[in-house]
Amino acid sequence: MSSALLVAALALSGCQALMVREVEKPLDDTVLMVARGQDETVLSWKSRRGMNYMVLYSDSRSSATRWQPLPNASMVRGTGAAITVHDAVPAQQPRFYRLEVIPTSGRKP
Repeated sequence: MSSALLVAALALSGCQALMVREVEKPLDDTVLMVARGQDETVLSWKSRRGMNYMVLYSDSRSSATRWQPLPNASMVRGTGAAITVHDAVPAQQPRFYRLEVIPTSGRKP
């Protein structure tokens, strides 16, 4: 299907077409591994040298969740090797995590 026909088909279906131009090569996917023990959670990921990472946590998955920086992992500098972070949390307490890459400028994208 030509791009003009695709845009017309998207418009008729109520969708909008966006032109995306990739300026920089995207980063590889980073997988956050989470292992939950009795009263501790161990988080690890393969870092990229020179990248800054922040681990965020929440005790809920609701849409109103406010993610908080994990105190010992609010600004972790990548080394090119695996990074491991520990979080002391009681076994019966739910906890959810996410990993963000922070640009070297220090501002979140």
